[in-house]
Amino acid sequence: MPKPVTSKAQFVKLYQDGVFGNRAPTWNSLDRWYDWWTAEHFDAPESAITYRRFHVRNRVANGKTFYNLGPDFNSVVTAWNRLVCEYGPGTAYISEMAPHHLGTAQGEVQRSVHHLDLTITTGRLPMREALLTDYTTFVQGLRADILLRHFMDPPSYEWLQYLLDTYVDHVVEFSCFSRPWGTVPNRNTVFWETRLY
Repeated sequence: MPKPVTSKAQFVKLYQDGVFGNRAPTWNSLDRWYDWWTAEHFDAPESAITYRRFHVRNRVANGKTFYNLGPDFNSVVTAWNRLVCEYGPGTAYISEMAPHHLGTAQGEVQRSVHHLDLTITTGRLPMREALLTDYTTFVQGLRADILLRHFMDPPSYEWLQYLLDTYVDHVVEFSCFSRPWGTVPNRNTVFWETRLY
């Protein structure tokens, strides 16, 4: 049985290793992201990359984060440097922004005495922002399960059950899209966090 995920730093390491399943493409350092960015620009016409946006994220729980950066590398470098200056070396990492314009639902789910507790939103924004909109609701039990089955493709739903069974009492954050997206082919759901903190 895996250890409980009790810190953001512990979670990020496992997330980047792919332990929690489908996720956004992620780079652990500015150098690795820059190598990827350079290769993408070298191998592809400009029009093929201009839609890509990035998210400079933080290994500190509830830490500052920067959304919708790019496509130029200067905005990513500036955000990276701001996080590192404020929180210290080793705190920042970079993810590709999810295609929120294709979002169908996202939220947080946890097992409970009601079977499931689900906070869900149809807001087409990054998770933190979307959960603050009027499109957010809280449901439990069978209704929560029906909504998850509706928005997730079957393999994503099965993977969610695995996460909930394996990481007891943890909260699982997810986003569903109208088409596959992420590091695992043919999955319409990415799992942002599995946490007990």
